[in-house]
Amino acid sequence: MRVDHAVSRGASWNVKLALFSFLALCASLLPASAQNVNVFANPDQIAKMLQGEGLAAKLDTDSDGDPLIASSSQGLKWNIYFYGCTNGRNCSAVQFSCVLSAKGKIPVEQLNEYNLKWRFTKSYLMRNGSVALVRDVDLKGGVTSNNFKSIIAVWDDQLGDFKKEMGW
Repeated sequence: MRVDHAVSRGASWNVKLALFSFLALCASLLPASAQNVNVFANPDQIAKMLQGEGLAAKLDTDSDGDPLIASSSQGLKWNIYFYGCTNGRNCSAVQFSCVLSAKGKIPVEQLNEYNLKWRFTKSYLMRNGSVALVRDVDLKGGVTSNNFKSIIAVWDDQLGDFKKEMGW
């Protein structure tokens, strides 16, 4: 009887090991996007991603009480604003935004030329004469972490391009 019991336990272990191996194999066959964590308009999650990419991320709130993250790169300070929030939570979109206190130093024609060249970011002249560079990102339903890392990298690259083109 003892032998049968030991065989039974061994067989059970073999079944569990086979099942675990099968599940591990199935997970490895998933496309890379299915293995990434989804990124939503969650300030803590986005701040951690920025930090993971070597960028500063200071959590704060804007004048409406919605979250914002202050950061910098390419020698420029910038923010991520959160939109579509309910009581400062459950936001649906973010906007990367960099404002330069240009005070008329950059003509609107130069901003228009920039806008014709670049796809993901847009620049505009503000009422007070400052210049803004922005990028809106809709995060309803989430995006993969790799996609959001790409968004951060493109923002950083375009900040550098913008700075150079504007002679800042």
